[in-house]
Amino acid sequence: MDALVVALDIGGTKSAGLCADQNGNILSEFGYDGKNLITSGITAVSDLIVSIVREQVQKLTGSNRPTRKHICIGAAGAGVASYRSLLQDDLTARLDGFTFQVLPDTVIALEGAFHDEPGMLCITGTGSNVCVRDEAGEYHHSGGWGPRIGDPASAMQLGLDAIRALTANGFNLQETEKDSLLARIIRDHHLDTRGKVLSCVYGRSSADGSDSSDGPEKPSELARTVLDAFDKGDVLAASIVQSGIREFIVQIEYCSGQLRAGSIEHLSYTLMGGLASHAGFRARFTTEMEKCFPNWKRAEALGSPESGALRLALKHLRKKN
Repeated sequence: MDALVVALDIGGTKSAGLCADQNGNILSEFGYDGKNLITSGITAVSDLIVSIVREQVQKLTGSNRPTRKHICIGAAGAGVASYRSLLQDDLTARLDGFTFQVLPDTVIALEGAFHDEPGMLCITGTGSNVCVRDEAGEYHHSGGWGPRIGDPASAMQLGLDAIRALTANGFNLQETEKDSLLARIIRDHHLDTRGKVLSCVYGRSSADGSDSSDGPEKPSELARTVLDAFDKGDVLAASIVQSGIREFIVQIEYCSGQLRAGSIEHLSYTLMGGLASHAGFRARFTTEMEKCFPNWKRAEALGSPESGALRLALKHLRKKN
């Protein structure tokens, strides 16, 4: 084997990767836990990557040493240039004989979704984010600030809005509301005391002394319950989902405003992230997008973020030849 290529998508929640030869033939596919450069730190992310690479390379090569070893990494938090640079320096010192590309996770996701074409990613997972690559190959971005500032149409936003409604209600439910969204949050998530709410929103140390061990750890855990209630026609759930989508479209409008006029007339976009797998959410999002951007086309991603990392790695190697 002339070259071994490792392509990694290091997400905040989970990671995925591929190993391939110099021709792009897939040798292995794998998944691991995730880390975010900003919230977990350089060392934690570097430790994760080093562990993944050493394990996968040992499985594939043994005593058969490739002449070239290259890693392309898209990492959550690597949109900050200083973090990206520090991570690359740390990996270079720890993984001898490898060359590296360390990129924002949005760059590999765009490459995977649209290959060489322009397009927009609308990411609605634990958080939310909008990123686009225009016809000139330039990248533009909006959102990704976290739940304290933004993240509309994300799992965190759905959960936090549901908790706000619950606390405004004072945990008081009428018998006729036993199948409502708020009743399900109290019943299914045991979010029935002030201490559990504080613990869920601000962390375990913020609880008021009451037992919070059986409540949710994060507001994002409530998102699926909100979406299930939305499917069943719950008015509050519909309001939460609709409000989040409309706020998210404001971010999309801002991002599209950074593009040249010719780049946005018939733009393709892809909805990605955990909420994108929910049919009702996806349908409502598509309806709102059609109202605001009637000439845009929703497209299915051509490939995964890790496949985008592999494509970029192979391009890099071809340039070096």
